[in-house]
Amino acid sequence: MMGGPGDMMDGTMGGWGGLSPAGASINVLLLVGLLALVAWAVVRTFSGQHGGGGEDREHPKDNAEEILRGRFARGEIGAEEYEESLETLREESAQRTYEGFVREARKRG
Repeated sequence: MMGGPGDMMDGTMGGWGGLSPAGASINVLLLVGLLALVAWAVVRTFSGQHGGGGEDREHPKDNAEEILRGRFARGEIGAEEYEESLETLREESAQRTYEGFVREARKRG
C-alpha cells in the first residue's frame, strides 16, 4: 500500500523527518540560542542611542562637564559663565532639585 509522506515504509518518522526526540531537542536549543543572540544584539544596538547606556547614568556629572566644555568650545557661552557653571557642577551639593536650580537661575537674571 502506498501512503503519504508519513508512511513508515519510506524510513521517516512522520513530520519530524527522521529526527529522534534528542535531535529535536537540540534543534529547539539552537533556535532558542539564536533568538537570545539576536535579542542581545538589538538591546546593545539601541541602548547606545539613549545617552550611551549605563555609563552616563553612573557618572552624570562627568557627562554634564563634557557638555559644558563643548558649549564653551563652540562659543555658545563665555568664559565667566563657563567657570560659574563648572563650579556649580563640582559643588558638594550635587543633590539639588530642579526647582532649586530654576530659582537660582532666576536670581542670576
